[in-house]
Order: sequence, then C-alpha cells, then structure tokens
Amino acid sequence: MEFVKTHLDLDKHLLMEAMRRGGHGTKQTAVKAALAEFVNRLAAFPLPPELDADDYRRAARLYRACRVRGSTPRSTIDCINTQTCLKSDLPIQARNRDYQAIAQIAPLRIVAAP
Repeated sequence: MEFVKTHLDLDKHLLMEAMRRGGHGTKQTAVKAALAEFVNRLAAFPLPPELDADDYRRAARLYRACRVRGSTPRSTIDCINTQTCLKSDLPIQARNRDYQAIAQIAPLRIVAAP
C-alpha cells in the first residue's frame, strides 16, 4: 500500500491516529485501506502553507486568549489548524466545539461538517 507523500507527512500522522484508535487483523487492514484511499484523495487539493515560528506564536496567543475568556481549547492542534486557515484565508469544516470558541476571538470562518 503506497501513501501519497506530502511535506506535512499527513499519511504517517493519519495512519498513527487510525491505528491508535484500535482494531486488529481484518479491521486494521480495512482501516489501512480506507486511510490510503483518503490520503490519495487529498493529493487533489493544494497543500496549506507551512507554518513558521510566528504562526506558532499566533496559535499560542489564540489558545491563551480563549483560556482567559474561560473556554480553553481541548487541543492546541485546534489553534494550529485555526492559524493555518487564517494564514491561507480558508474556512475550516468542523463539528468540534472548540472552533466555535476560537471563532469568538479570531476571524475564523466555520463550515458545518456533515
């Protein structure tokens, strides 16, 4: 099974997450196959820009600003994803309630996930 290689190494991260969530034998094989297809489909989309140190500082400020307002994001990754969207002027598709809190302090556009 060949995964699309990207500068973000999405294939490795997604594979790790899928395998961490469980399954053995046939189920694990099915998860790997579905993940491979998903990652290959991602190749049709442009990659977001790589973040630099200032972007990570902005993401940390988003996290702290949410925390001060009493709505601490459950994952710092949500703040990094937000910064990526802001830098790229793209919306995010999410059901995660943390993005709603982040959108209260940042101009994040949220598209409802199905």
